[in-house]
Order: sequence, then C-alpha cells, then structure tokens
Amino acid sequence: MNWGLAPLSAPEDRCACGFTPVTKVANTATHRQTGEVPHSPRSVTDTPASLLRGLVFDTLRAARDPATLLQAWRALEPAERAMPELALAALEQWDRLSGSGAAADALPGARRWLEESLQLGWGRYASLDADLRRRWLLRLEAELPRLGSDWLAQIEQAQQRQPADVGLQYLAGQACLQRQLWGKAATLLAQASQQLTDPELARRCWRSLARLAEERGDAEAAQAAWKKAALI
Repeated sequence: MNWGLAPLSAPEDRCACGFTPVTKVANTATHRQTGEVPHSPRSVTDTPASLLRGLVFDTLRAARDPATLLQAWRALEPAERAMPELALAALEQWDRLSGSGAAADALPGARRWLEESLQLGWGRYASLDADLRRRWLLRLEAELPRLGSDWLAQIEQAQQRQPADVGLQYLAGQACLQRQLWGKAATLLAQASQQLTDPELARRCWRSLARLAEERGDAEAAQAAWKKAALI
C-alpha cells in the first residue's frame, strides 16, 4: 500500500532511521527460541504473535519524536503496515509524542499517514476483537475534530448497517456531537449509555450527555449525567 511516504534508502539489514525491520528481527528471535533455520524472507504470520507484538512495540517505543516514529513505521514490511493492531500501536505512540499535534501534523506525509492508518483500522473494524474495537473507537473519537465530513457519513452508514453494535452507536453519537447535530447526538448517546459495558466508553458517553443537557439548558439532566459519569 502506498502510504504517501517516500521509500528510504538503507543498508541491507537496517533502514536509514536506524530500525531493523521487525520481520528480520522476528526471524532471528524465532531462530534463537526454536533452533529452526529461518527462511528468507520469512512471513510475519510464521512468527509467534506475542513475539511479533513485543518486537513491534519495542520498535515503536524507541522513537523519541514524531519524525522518528514515521521512519520507524516506514521500516516495517508492507504486510506489517497492513495489520490494524500495528497501525493502532503507531497511532497511540504518535499521540504520546506529538503533544498538541499541530507541529507533528505538519511533517511531510504525516497527515496522509494518519488518515490512511485510521481508514485501515476502520476497514477491519468488524473483524477485530473487543479490546481492539474499543481502542479503535477511542482513537477515532479523538480524531473527530480533524476528520472531514465524509467520516461522519461513513460512521453513520456503518452504525445503520450494524444497529446492534453499541460501540458504533457511541461513535456515531460522538461524531454528531462534534458536528453540533445535537438531536441526533442525544438520541444515539442516550441509547448507547444503556448498553455500554466498557467503563471508559460509558463514562465518556455520560459526560457527553451532560454537555448536551447543558447545551439545551436542562441543568437537572446535566447534573444527573455528570453524577452517572462520576460513579462509573
């Protein structure tokens, strides 16, 4: 996949950013653990998932600024960059490194990488386990102020196709709130608040309902919603 970032020239076993591709490290680590002679190239899917996950996190956490993180991402194999759990790890590390985000977003190719990474996770949402879904929902929610109006349409359509998915209902409500669609936001979030079992999502839902109540001047409902959020 073209991530909008120019390829780096690098020595055979190490990219210019100083990071060894995770697949190559996984080859070596797996060989040490199993005694198996690694094939070249070795598929990421042949590497134990826990080992790969640890190697990727180590690689991403070695980045000390957004520019280095982008280089670390480019050092991954294409198959690795297509894995939603790895894209999510990169996005979460980006948040930790970028602070307010304005300067980091101005890096060449950064905004396109962010949007394409979000689309990757969004496109695989239905196949993710519960924890990854929750983390992707929070990641998308955090990006709502900077996402285009086309995202609202995508989120609403997904929620309408899967009305039983309370996570999508929550995200659609937050997207409507971000666009100041007060009525739709209140309906979706009120419905989601009755079904959410994840404490963080439920707490955020009730806080949004409190703000909506304040927006319409309903002090009693706002106080009740703030209390609900505080008790979770």
